[in-house]
Amino acid sequence: MGRIVLEQVTQRFPLPREDRAFTAVQDFIAGTNAVLMENHGVTTLGRDVSEAYHRLNTLASEVRRVILAEQLAAVSGQAVHYLGREAVDWMYRYAESVIYPSRDEARRPKGGERQA
Repeated sequence: MGRIVLEQVTQRFPLPREDRAFTAVQDFIAGTNAVLMENHGVTTLGRDVSEAYHRLNTLASEVRRVILAEQLAAVSGQAVHYLGREAVDWMYRYAESVIYPSRDEARRPKGGERQA
């Protein structure tokens, strides 16, 4: 997804670039929905502007929740319980059906029955 967006942008707005750096960025963003850059900010990607905006708001909300959870855990002397790698991988794999659930069997992916 990221590769397609980057190619569309560079075709429309050609910029001089060093090919190795371009390829490195292109390869990196092909597997992600968001990029956090120190001293720069956040960039989110999506199939359209609405999806990218939704992802930005979701990321901001999750960051707020994690900070609050860490603060509450510190005050109470407990540890935050984070999801295991398997649960996170499942959510990435079935994100579309988690975000946009459907009763239509044809739109539900196999293996997506597990509750996150």
